[in-house]
Amino acid sequence: MANVVFSAGVQQWIDDLGQIMRVFYELATTVSEGASDRLSVGLGGGDIPFFPPFFALACVALALVLQLILGRWRWMPWPLNALVVRVAVFAAVVALFISTKAKVQEELLKQGTYLHFTAVKGLVTSGPFEITRNPSYLTFCLCTPALAVLFDSLLLLLVSPLLPYYLNQFVIPAEEKLLMANFPAEYESYAAKVPRWL
Repeated sequence: MANVVFSAGVQQWIDDLGQIMRVFYELATTVSEGASDRLSVGLGGGDIPFFPPFFALACVALALVLQLILGRWRWMPWPLNALVVRVAVFAAVVALFISTKAKVQEELLKQGTYLHFTAVKGLVTSGPFEITRNPSYLTFCLCTPALAVLFDSLLLLLVSPLLPYYLNQFVIPAEEKLLMANFPAEYESYAAKVPRWL
């Protein structure tokens, strides 16, 4: 009897996850409007296939599905697997991401530009952009491994490299192409001095 209830619960969870993934697919295949000063997002001909946070959620969903199929694989050794340590690591990474994103937004606003694939009105090279050309993505890529630490999930840790791979292969090159088209001399000089990541 308990197995039947457990199986029904797992099946409902899988059905719910399927509905969520269908919504993400619909969002991903709806191409946002692109222009010469912004990127378009969508599988149906966008400059980049998926909005990066949706791709990150898909990575987490993949790890959860693998965990349902394969079981939970823990990876953190004692004493690092203590809940207080895992929560502290996660909180530190989230704080770093939030503070970096706030500083990035502040620098972008000085140029009249915003996050999330809006019109690019100027090349931002100050603040965190003096250290890396992609400060938001750099700290964003730390969030999935931080979740793997929080949940002590080896499968989540193993899918974590998918996010930086996606950003490095699809998103950042499209952004660089846009910046090079709009600010050719300035961006070339900036890219020669500041690394893509670190």
